[in-house]
Amino acid sequence: MDVLKGNPYFDAGFGLALMGVGLGLLRQASRYSLVLARRHLLVSMEVTNKDPAYPWVLQWINSPQRFMAQHLTATTSVQTSATGDVQTLFSFSPSPGRHIITYKRRWIAVERKREQSMVNVNTGQPFESVMFTTVGTDRRIYEDLLIEAQRAALQETEDRTVIYKSFTFKWQQFGHPKRRRPLESVILDEGVADEIIDDLQDFKASYQWYVDRGIPYRRCYMLHGTPGSGKTSFITALAGHLGYNICILSLSDPSLTDDQLAQCLSVVPQQSIVVMEDIDAVFVDRAAKPDGFKPGLSFSGLLNVLDGVVAGEERILFLTTNHIDRLDSAIIRPGRVDVTKFLGPATRFQIEKMFLKFFPSDSSLVSQFAENVSGTGASMAELQGYFMIHKHNAQSAVDDAKFFARAMASKHKTDSIHSLNPEMINSLNSKSKDVINPESK
Repeated sequence: MDVLKGNPYFDAGFGLALMGVGLGLLRQASRYSLVLARRHLLVSMEVTNKDPAYPWVLQWINSPQRFMAQHLTATTSVQTSATGDVQTLFSFSPSPGRHIITYKRRWIAVERKREQSMVNVNTGQPFESVMFTTVGTDRRIYEDLLIEAQRAALQETEDRTVIYKSFTFKWQQFGHPKRRRPLESVILDEGVADEIIDDLQDFKASYQWYVDRGIPYRRCYMLHGTPGSGKTSFITALAGHLGYNICILSLSDPSLTDDQLAQCLSVVPQQSIVVMEDIDAVFVDRAAKPDGFKPGLSFSGLLNVLDGVVAGEERILFLTTNHIDRLDSAIIRPGRVDVTKFLGPATRFQIEKMFLKFFPSDSSLVSQFAENVSGTGASMAELQGYFMIHKHNAQSAVDDAKFFARAMASKHKTDSIHSLNPEMINSLNSKSKDVINPESK
C-alpha cells in the first residue's frame, strides 16, 4: 500500500474517481432538490381536452387582462345576428408551447401541449392539455380560476341554447350555441304546452319530496303524433324557456352500445334536457323482430337506462315518435314514461293562432280562413309553409285557402308545402302577388 500511495498515477486516478463520484452525488442531489422544490414550492394543475372545463379554460386565458402570449392559435366562428346578417368572428388562444399569464397578482406559467400521435377517433382532434404552474402551495387559486372560467363561459351562452351530442362515453358540444327560441313561436293545441310546463316546474321544485319517499328523481315525457306537428320545435323552445341545454341521443347509431348509452345518461351536463328522437325508426315490435334494435343496442339495455339499476337521476328525458303504435308496450308503460302527449294535425285553435301570428292586424279574416282549413289534416309545418308563401298578403291567404285545403284533403301533400302537385302550385302562384316559388328555395 505504501508503494501505491507514492505512485502519482494511482493518486491521479483515485482523485478522478472521487471527483466523478462527487459530481454524480451532486447531480443526484440537485435533481432531488429540484423535485422537492417543485413538490413543495410549486403548485400545478392540468386540464385535458377530455374534460368539459377545457374550452372554458382556453376562453378564460384569452382575456386581454391576463393574456400576454405572442404565439397564438386562431379560431374562426360564424354567427347570425337578429337581423339575419352573418358575422365572422375570430378568437385567439395560446398556441402549443409555454406562455406566461397573470392572475390575482401572481405569475402563472401555462404550457399547452398537443399530441399529434393521439387523436379522438370520433372527431379526429388531437389530444391536448394545458398545464398551469405557479409558486406557492395553496391550490385554491386554481379552484377560483376554474370557477371564474366557468362563470365567463356561462355568460357567453346566457341567452343561447347549447346542443350536445353523444360521442362514445361522453357528451360533446355540437356546433355553436343557438339563440333561444321563444316558447310563443311554437303553437300547440290549447292547454298542451301549459300542462307540460306546469308538470316540469312542479318536478323541478320537488327534489326533496322525491328523496324523502325514495323515488328516483327523474322525469320522462313522450311526445307522439304526425310529422310536422312541432314535437322537436317544442322541446327546443321549452329548453330555451327553462334556460336548459339539449343533449341529443341518436339510438340509430350502429356503434352505440348498452354501456355507452348507460354512461352517457349518467353524466348528462347540468341543466340539460335529453332527447331521443324518432325512436320508432329504430325500435320495432319484438314479436316480429326479437332483437328490436340495430347491432350494439339491445332492448333490455334501453329499458335499463329508462328505469333500471343503471338509470341515472336528476334527469329530464323526452322521447319522440311519429308512430307510437309501433312501440313495445314495455317502453311506454307508466313508470318509464311519466307523461304522454299527442301532437296531431293542426286544430282550429292552432290555425287561428298561427294566422294571427303571421297577420296580427287582420283578425277579421281569421275565422274565414280557419273555417276553410280546419279538419283537412294539415300539419303545423304545412300551415307555416303556406303562410310563408302569402306572408305579405293576408287576403290572398284567405282567397287561396280552398286550394290549400283541397291539397291537404286529397293527400297530395305529406311532408311540406313544396310537395304540392304542380297544378296546385300554379293555382296558388297565379293568385298571389307575393309568391316565392318553392322550386327556387
